[in-house]
Amino acid sequence: MKKFKIIIILTIFLFLLSISIPQCLTYTDNQEVKSNGTIFYLVSLNKSETLNITCSSKYQLSYSLFLFNFRPTSNYKNPDGIYSSELYNLSITFYEGEYPELNYVAKETLIYYIQIIVHNASSNLITIYSNKELGRYYLPLIDSYPLEIIWVTTIFTISTITFLILKKRKLRV
Repeated sequence: MKKFKIIIILTIFLFLLSISIPQCLTYTDNQEVKSNGTIFYLVSLNKSETLNITCSSKYQLSYSLFLFNFRPTSNYKNPDGIYSSELYNLSITFYEGEYPELNYVAKETLIYYIQIIVHNASSNLITIYSNKELGRYYLPLIDSYPLEIIWVTTIFTISTITFLILKKRKLRV
């Protein structure tokens, strides 16, 4: 009877351990995305490594997930708000639909870039799940890039440099 209790306790412990390990190895990130907006991530993969990405939200949304093996310099969104067909031609693989799941096995060791587009009528909080740690990636002059921070930093830097130059020349400030 004593052996039976030990076996049951050991089985329960191993079951709980097996459930918690996959959750520790996954990456999760919450992002607010504006209507028809884009967010970018990057990830480093070695040859033959697998990347799995899924997205979810409180509401059923339509997503587009694109994977690139080069650094994108644009979000490929036309002035009329429609995404360019060039986006499909340049991406390695993509997914479109309500329950997104992007699976990719790396053919070479590189930094890969992920573009996620959320097609919905208003802003929404989405959750991104991945088996690899993703880094948030910003492109200047697109919706998701924090331009306010750049402007404040630039104005502060220029003001400080101007003040120091004037002080060094002993001009009245």
